[in-house]
Amino acid sequence: MDWLYWNSNRILNFYNILQFKVLILFDRVVYSLMKSERNSNINKNYQERKKFISLINQLFINNKQRYYGTV
Repeated sequence: MDWLYWNSNRILNFYNILQFKVLILFDRVVYSLMKSERNSNINKNYQERKKFISLINQLFINNKQRYYGTV
């Protein structure tokens, strides 16, 4: 019975590692696709990204104002 428990643990551990590697691989593929798309559209998307970053900064400043009073 102990052998069965140990073996099932090994199988589960292997499955978790495999799942993690697949997630990393998927993340790499998506990142490379986004990077190639960004490089091809870098001038077109520059203003949109600038707006998005300013929006994120504004939200961050609003959160700081909410928690700390003033920035």
